[in-house]
Amino acid sequence: MGYLTAINEGTPIVGKGGYLFDKNRKIQLLKDLNIGMTDIILEYERAVPKSPSDKDIIPKRYNYVLQLAVKHNIEEFLFVYQSAWKWFIHSQKGLPPVTMGRLTGLFQTGPQATITHQGKQIKCTLLPSPLSRGTKGLTLAIKLEMYKQYIYA
Repeated sequence: MGYLTAINEGTPIVGKGGYLFDKNRKIQLLKDLNIGMTDIILEYERAVPKSPSDKDIIPKRYNYVLQLAVKHNIEEFLFVYQSAWKWFIHSQKGLPPVTMGRLTGLFQTGPQATITHQGKQIKCTLLPSPLSRGTKGLTLAIKLEMYKQYIYA
């Protein structure tokens, strides 16, 4: 939520503690920026209970997000994690869900693809991870500018 708050408030400072925002504040922030959120995976188990790691996710069912794009007139999907992008790509193949270890590829941030579904074109963009760790030299300020670029596109 730190990047979104900075964009919404027009500040160059990415704050911390967005996870502490109450539900109503988060919803209002998303509305203000005209952003929706959803998960690629609708149902899952974890190989290690309570593990926060994507490698421990055992997907059971994908979310059919292209249908959401048509229904809600969504023009672009912004992915903030490599894992979400990889699972999205896999979900389009009509195959049963697989664990992260079975998905390959490392993608550069930026535009990835434009998908046409039921006559609607949906751009797909991979943003840098909002987490402070990640690509060397990719500062919070640089990430913030990238988020602004695609959120205001």
